[in-house]
Amino acid sequence: MRVGGALRIQAGGLALLFIVAGVLGYALYQPKPILAGVFHSVAHKSSGTATILRRTDGQFVLRLSHLKTSFRPDLVVCMSEIPDAFDNETIDKASRLVVGSLQEMADQSFVLGPEVDISRYGSVTVWSSKYQVNFATAPLRHIAFSSSTKDVRSVLSATHNQPPMTS
Repeated sequence: MRVGGALRIQAGGLALLFIVAGVLGYALYQPKPILAGVFHSVAHKSSGTATILRRTDGQFVLRLSHLKTSFRPDLVVCMSEIPDAFDNETIDKASRLVVGSLQEMADQSFVLGPEVDISRYGSVTVWSSKYQVNFATAPLRHIAFSSSTKDVRSVLSATHNQPPMTS
């Protein structure tokens, strides 16, 4: 009986070890948010967040979450070298990188190629390529994100009054 009891404890301990290892592994291999911003309205009422995450393989991903704006099929998502924009002309004249087309109003991610130097970019914009209109811009800020933080919006609300990212 003692042996059986000891085996059960060992088996239970082993199961616990696998659970802890799984949780730690999950946390270690999750993409880490490093830059984020809250969209503000420009030409159309808009809201949501833009987050740049670093994957464990070193690649960067731009994730749009909870984005709401007036959808058009010609909308693209751009990263711009300027820290923020409240008009069309600022984005039109700025150096920008189109990362992809906006697909309806759903959370979506764009993998950034290895040639993209994210330190060059200060904001993310939803841009109408057909009409050259800035629908919304999210100024990017460096964020400190921990496993206890529920989402990026809570981090950003705490840092909202800090200055934007500078190169």
